[in-house]
This record gives sequence, structure tokens and C-alpha cells, in this order.
Amino acid sequence: MDFTLKSSQYQISSTWSIKDPKKLDESSFVRTHIFDSATKSVSELNIGATRASSVLKVSELRENGEFFQIVEVGEKKEMFIEKWSQQKRLQRIDLSKTATSLPKDLEITGAISVSSCGRHVVFSAETKGPDEKTFFDDDSKSEKTEEKPVFGQKYLSKKAWGEQMTKTISPNLVLVDFETEKVEKLVFEEASLGQPQINSRGEIIFMALDEKPFKLGRIYCTNRPIAIYKTSISDFSKFEKLTDNEYSARSPRWIPGNDESFIFLKRTTYGPHLECDALCKFTDGK
Repeated sequence: MDFTLKSSQYQISSTWSIKDPKKLDESSFVRTHIFDSATKSVSELNIGATRASSVLKVSELRENGEFFQIVEVGEKKEMFIEKWSQQKRLQRIDLSKTATSLPKDLEITGAISVSSCGRHVVFSAETKGPDEKTFFDDDSKSEKTEEKPVFGQKYLSKKAWGEQMTKTISPNLVLVDFETEKVEKLVFEEASLGQPQINSRGEIIFMALDEKPFKLGRIYCTNRPIAIYKTSISDFSKFEKLTDNEYSARSPRWIPGNDESFIFLKRTTYGPHLECDALCKFTDGK
């Protein structure tokens, strides 16, 4: 496909594909070049337009042209996270042993957060727990994993968030290291996690939506108890609570150029569903 930009310039776009024989998957991308017939020069536009098998979520474009995206691959819809540089896929990491699905809401779930160096990414997702079995299942046929199987739980009903979130149960946080390809998860009991944000020191703030007394109003009810916590890339399993459950503290964001402070929205719990929020600043435990 080509068309004239100026009297001597032509834009030429071509579609390329990358095939993964192991997963029977194909990702495609578009490269766009500008040809100047007067100077006989060719330059490439950094558009970064890509297509893959069912793209679920894409990060913001970094200054160096890199971005990250989560995709579903194959008939089993296994999840992978990919690192791209403009129109070239640099790396793909399998998430299927850790994550099962991504919640579709943006208000609680949030986006993909990328560390300043681009090595780590963190996001909210439904994660895999221990293998669930009946009391009659043969344990010897279980997959060998770090988590021991749980018996008597296989057909236990799990309550979803309802409304438009009928497939969302209890999302947690997933941390991916693109240098070691290590995938970790942070799991809370009776709380749904989301809105993770990484600063340049490797600290991660996130919010935990209380699932008690029942799951309802995830999207439109800002009056549910929500607390903000902090963890880190270096010690992802440990966390610190920063706000109390007597408030609904949401949407934390690090202040650019200030790794010690972040802003967030806060209101009292219960009461009107869409009551006014206060814009607050949190600095060094204050």
C-alpha cells in the first residue's frame, strides 16, 4: 500500500508476521517507510502498530519505543506477556501457570505498570491457586507444583463480583521479571487487588478492595472499603498497609520525579455511591 505525501515522497506500508511453531500462533505487525525519490532516501516511521492473537491489554509506549502487551494464544487461550520494540517482538513469557484471566474493568484493575528501566512489569489478574480435587481423586496423578493440592474444593461454588463482572472472582497482582523470566504473584485473602504503580526505586503501591460482606458494586460503588498498600520488586511477598479501611482510598499515582510521595482519591465508606472525593497526598508515612 502506498500513496504520495508530497510530489517526491511516497509512504509504503507492509505487513509482516512472526510464527510460533510450538504454540501454532502468529503475530503480525505493520512497517511503514517513507521513500523520497528526489534524494533517493528511505526512512521508517516509528508507529508501533501491532496485532497479535487476541490482545488483552497493552502498556503505554516508552520513550525508547518499547511497550508490553498481554495476549491469549491458541485454542486453550493460554496467556503470555510480550515485549515489543516498535514493530519487533523482543521477548515472550508464558503466564499460563500463574494467571488465568484479566478483569475487564479499568477502575479497579488498572493498567500494566512498567519499571523505569523496563525490566519489570506488574498488573492485576485472576491467578491460579492450588490444584483443587475431590476426596476421591488420586493424588499420585496430580501435577507436581510448589503448592499442595486442596481436597474437597473441586466443585465448591466461588462467588463472582456480579453485574458486568460475572467472571471476576478475586484478582491478585502478578510481577514479571523480563531479565530472569521469573513470574511471581501476590495474593490477598478476601480482597481484590488492582491499580499497581511502580516508582524508580522499585516500590509498588496498589489498592485492595475489601470483598466482605459480599461482592457487589465493583465498578460503580466507590463507597466500598478500599485500602492502599505498598510492596517492592525485591521483596514482592511482603507488604505494608498505608491507609485504613474506614476510607475508600483509590487510584494511587506516584508524583513524577518524587519517589517518596503519591496522590490518591479518598472518601468515607458507605453513604452515597458517588459521593465527592478528596484529592490527597501521601508522603513518608503521613
